[in-house]
Amino acid sequence: MASLLFFFLFLVFAGFSPANAESNSTFTPINRDLYHSSVDLLEQLKALVHRHPDRLASFGQHGRELITSELAFRILSILSEEQFLPNTNPTSLNSILDKLVIKVVPLENLNGRKLVEGGDLCERRNGRGVDLNRNWSVDWGKKEEDYDPYEENHGTGPFSEPETQIMRKLALSFDPHIWVNVHSGMEALFMPYDHRNTTPDGLPSQRMKSLLNELNQVHCHKRCMIGSGGGSVGYLAHGTATDYMYDIVKVPMAFTFEIYGDPTASSKDCFKMFNPVDLSTFIISKSKSSRPIVSGMAL
Repeated sequence: MASLLFFFLFLVFAGFSPANAESNSTFTPINRDLYHSSVDLLEQLKALVHRHPDRLASFGQHGRELITSELAFRILSILSEEQFLPNTNPTSLNSILDKLVIKVVPLENLNGRKLVEGGDLCERRNGRGVDLNRNWSVDWGKKEEDYDPYEENHGTGPFSEPETQIMRKLALSFDPHIWVNVHSGMEALFMPYDHRNTTPDGLPSQRMKSLLNELNQVHCHKRCMIGSGGGSVGYLAHGTATDYMYDIVKVPMAFTFEIYGDPTASSKDCFKMFNPVDLSTFIISKSKSSRPIVSGMAL
């Protein structure tokens, strides 16, 4: 039986120190009519699991980018057949998904998300001030010339943070065949590596490239950036989850999906840059992003 682990990371890539920031009142606030609070989201997820223990056997807590947690909730609802993908035969999809073990981590960085909900709209780190996507062991601690010690604080050592310790334990016990790490900030489909500007060699790399090309054509209409994270975004990232999953856990297919970004937003208007702010875009983004992720499960 194939196994998959979908990791919903809410890490803001372009942030700023609150000490040097202008008042948040000049920027786009969280639309409370569109987004669950962290407390409500956890209650909704617990209720969903209670209703469908056979499908949603296990998932952890992840944190932070609001649109990605809303997407996680939608995907869990699709997997439990409380929502459906449009123009998809549910019987055919379920016959494939029934052969899989799927674990979804919708809200790991709860304390970081609460800081965002409290008004620190550009905060990307956990409650201890550590960037969880720099706290993994592959190439941990290396600093590029543009290293920002505030934004990219990698912690006191690999897995110094309880969130990454939990995720490592889950991954090593689960032995997933596919890993998807979901962010926002742009529209992109990335594969390893983040700490190099190249992709791995060999057949697994070719399979990842083939899948990303198919998803880009069918679901992104060729708009998504594809390739290695380190070779595509313009900077290298060290100590990331996806590189650990590929190099250490030996997940054959490890991905980072960027599901939304507003390139017109100011770099200081973080909520608008990383999240839809109106109902129409919010609905479209969740629907559009659900399809490639669920399709990736079924391929």
